[in-house]
Amino acid sequence: MKVSYAQNLLSSVNIVLRIMREDDSIDVSPSALVGKRTTVKGNAPVTLDRERFERIVEDLREARLRHAATVIELARNLGLRTREAALLDCKSALVEAGFGKIGVVRGTKGGRGQHVERLVPVSESARACLVRAAGLQGDANNIIPAEKSWITFERNIRNKRTRDLLAGHGLRGYHDCRAAYACARYRELTEYPAPVVAGVRPAPKDVDAGARRTLALELGHGRDAILRAYIGSAR
Repeated sequence: MKVSYAQNLLSSVNIVLRIMREDDSIDVSPSALVGKRTTVKGNAPVTLDRERFERIVEDLREARLRHAATVIELARNLGLRTREAALLDCKSALVEAGFGKIGVVRGTKGGRGQHVERLVPVSESARACLVRAAGLQGDANNIIPAEKSWITFERNIRNKRTRDLLAGHGLRGYHDCRAAYACARYRELTEYPAPVVAGVRPAPKDVDAGARRTLALELGHGRDAILRAYIGSAR
């Protein structure tokens, strides 16, 4: 079992504990139990290329995979995880977007959204994405159809048709879109390309460190060291 997968399983324990106890006085530390992740991203995200990303979204829509297209747009434009994108109330987010940022609470890893303020900036492309997602959402409070559970919805957006279409564009999964968000945002914050794009760390060390702290908060991570898996090494 990969360390990253084991950590994801253990993070679910924290969610269950908080629900059952109705407090956060007991939790487990995934990294303490199974070790730290050591992944350092070595290639620039496929969806960092905007034109390429838009072609992927267009192909998903043409294949009538609208929910998959929406999830991938939310992941790329707001840095959301798959579950966070699926559970986001896009109509409410559009109202928040008027203030320049949206809060992410639902579907967060380890239940962090309920305890840590996580605000994500809203660009023009993100706002347009939220408008489309709100239309798909309809009268519900997220984009998951009323007749489907989260598990069923997740299986649908990861079915063979979707996987094959994404693979045809050189995309292995949705996580690439979060990495692309991180790389694009890193450039905004530092005015330098991310290390994974440049092949080295071109930004001064203090500037790089500041960007990583900001990105860790926007992506919903407790430690900025995890950013290596998104934007490359800080060395």
